[in-house]
Amino acid sequence: MVPSVAKRSTEPVYKTADKNRIPIPISFCEAVALAPSTEPIEVLLWMVTAGRYRLIAGNHVDHPGIKGLLTRILERDGPKEPTDFEDDASTVLNVRLVEAKLSFVVRPSSSGKEWRLSLPDILVDVLKIRKEGQAVVVLDGQFIEIWSVQTFEAALKVPASDPP
Repeated sequence: MVPSVAKRSTEPVYKTADKNRIPIPISFCEAVALAPSTEPIEVLLWMVTAGRYRLIAGNHVDHPGIKGLLTRILERDGPKEPTDFEDDASTVLNVRLVEAKLSFVVRPSSSGKEWRLSLPDILVDVLKIRKEGQAVVVLDGQFIEIWSVQTFEAALKVPASDPP
C-alpha cells in the first residue's frame, strides 16, 4: 500500500504580484510567528542564492551572520580610482540583504485579510517578477522565502536524493 501525502498549507505557492507587492499566505506568517499589526513590519530579505530570498524578521535580524553581512555592506567604500575594480560579488553586496515591508491588510470589499510583502524595485527585477508577474512563496522550516519562478522551476528539475 502506498502512503498518501496529505496536502499541507506549507506547500510552495505561486503568487501573482500586484506591482511590487506579493501576497503571503496567512498560514505561512502564522507558522513563523508573525502577528498581525496595524503598522508595516520592517523585514530584511537575505539572498540565499540567485533568485531566492529568505525573509528575516524579529530576533533573527540580530543573528551574527546577518549582522556581519550588514556590517560588510555598510563598511564597503567601493573603488577609489577609475582603474580600481572589485570582484562582482563585492560590487553587488548591497543586493544580498535588502530592506522590505510586510503589511497585514484588511480588505473590506473582498475576501478579507492578507499579508503583503512590498519589495523594492531592484528585487522586483532581480526576481524577474516584473517580467513574469509571479513569484513562488515557500515556507522552509521557520522561514518564508520568495523565489523567482525560473529558480523554483529549475530546482524542481534537480533529482531528489535518495530517501533516508
